[in-house]
Amino acid sequence: MSMKEEYSQKLQGRLADLDAEAKKLEAMAVEKGTEAEKELKKLMEKYAANREEIEQKLQKLQHTSKDAWKDMSEGIEKALEELKVAYSKASSRFK
Repeated sequence: MSMKEEYSQKLQGRLADLDAEAKKLEAMAVEKGTEAEKELKKLMEKYAANREEIEQKLQKLQHTSKDAWKDMSEGIEKALEELKVAYSKASSRFK
C-alpha cells in the first residue's frame, strides 16, 4: 500500500469517527428540546459543508501524482482541523 493510499484510509477513519460523534451530538440535542435542535441544525450545516470540502479534496487526492499529494494533504489537514473545531463548538453547547 502506498503512503497516499494509507493516508487516504486514515483520513476516512478520522471522518468516520467525527461522523459518529456528530450523531451522538444530534441525540443530545434532541434530548434537550426544540431550541437545542434548531441551534444544532445550524451548526450541523456548517459541519456538513466542511465535511463535504474534505470529501472533495480526498477525491482529488486519489487522482494526484505521488509528489503532489503531500502538498494536498496539508490543505486536507487544515480542513479537517476546521471540522474538528466546528464539532467542538457544537459539542460544548450541548453538554
